Amino acid sequence: MTNIVSIQSEFAHAFGPLTSIRDLRICIQFPEYDETDCLEPWRNTRRECAMYLASRIPTLKRVGFEYRKRTGTHRYEDNWLEYDIERRKHDGGVELFELVPSWYPFPELWCPVSVAV
Repeated sequence: MTNIVSIQSEFAHAFGPLTSIRDLRICIQFPEYDETDCLEPWRNTRRECAMYLASRIPTLKRVGFEYRKRTGTHRYEDNWLEYDIERRKHDGGVELFELVPSWYPFPELWCPVSVAV
């Protein structure tokens, strides 16, 4: 858990000077959680990270995290798990609302491309 806190802190610190940032999609690695799918700890970890970033970046309105989900023995699907951020005016608290996950398919066929040397 200490590793996750330091990762969150590093990202929050890096984005802190960006005073106009509203929407953020980011790829943060959580390999120890992404390999297991049974109780969805990957979702909880990203939610905690979203809350952490929202509490430290006051202009943030939406945050999304990329994750890779196994769909077969050698197949993966890349997805985005995003949250809308609502800030309560009366107490300054933050609420997260999970959006429908969006995804992009893993290509079935890779086409070779020649590189000029």
